[in-house]
Amino acid sequence: MLTSSAVFARGRVQERVQYVDLEAYFEAQKILQLDVLKIDIEGSEYDLINTFPGLFQMANILFLELHDVNGRRAQARSFLEACGLAQAGPTLRNGADELLAFRRQEL
Repeated sequence: MLTSSAVFARGRVQERVQYVDLEAYFEAQKILQLDVLKIDIEGSEYDLINTFPGLFQMANILFLELHDVNGRRAQARSFLEACGLAQAGPTLRNGADELLAFRRQEL
């Protein structure tokens, strides 16, 4: 999650990029909720879920591009439901990828 890459005509180039630990930032700023969380990180969404599960518990609306990495798609959906998020609207497909919207369930 700390590297980024781009593919050029002559091959792949990798470069380290700085990042912000969102959970630490939100804690320091005393932010308890996120109105909208959008994730499109090309298969690394599973690493994000494992590393920063609290982000999903804070989100009221989630837009997510979900890749089928090692058959983990159902596991990710179960995790989101456990966080109180329910799918809002149909699943949109872009090849093998799913484009999804989730909304916090009413209590």
